[in-house]
Amino acid sequence: MGWLTEQGIMAKRHRKADPLSEINKLHEGSLLFIDLDAMGGIAFAADRILELRRRRTDLVVVLMSRDFSGHDFSAERLPFADASLKLPCSFAAIEEAAAEARQNNALWRKRGMNHA
Repeated sequence: MGWLTEQGIMAKRHRKADPLSEINKLHEGSLLFIDLDAMGGIAFAADRILELRRRRTDLVVVLMSRDFSGHDFSAERLPFADASLKLPCSFAAIEEAAAEARQNNALWRKRGMNHA
């Protein structure tokens, strides 16, 4: 968190049982890192994440978990996220995830508009 704010990024940590309940307060284009392990894993978080993606296509979402086999910056998981990181990860991986996730989110929004 400290590193993000040092980079001029407004960062906020939510420790509530359901951090996704705060999404309506986020500004358009906000970068949202979701620690799946803290939410009980993908099985417990999947429905909430899908709802988040449906309601707030403008949020750039990066999923994080120790259970992932590796980092994924492709557009393969767009229904769930714009990128994913295997924990623990380096600052360089976070930077790359943020950049790639922004590009993938633009594709996600474009796909949504084409289906409207």
